[in-house]
Amino acid sequence: MSKWTVCVNTPIHPTVLVLNDDGSGELITGSQTLPLQQGSNDGTNFSFMIEREDAGYVKMLWNGAIDGDGMSGTIECGDLGNYPFVGTRFEQ
Repeated sequence: MSKWTVCVNTPIHPTVLVLNDDGSGELITGSQTLPLQQGSNDGTNFSFMIEREDAGYVKMLWNGAIDGDGMSGTIECGDLGNYPFVGTRFEQ
């Protein structure tokens, strides 16, 4: 299992998430488990989609690349815009 600290730069303020990848097809963000859709990973580049409805419907398409213990990419949120993210893998 990989754990990542990810910072998403939004217009309001940076948001920091802890992402857990346990290979189950779900992304665990802190205390929430979100099912991943349309996921792909070739060992370097990855993409997946998450749909959320807790504060209004939003579809988020994550596209990124992993380089060693780092990751970076963009989250596409439709009319809400695109947001860059960076992350670092950490051990528990």
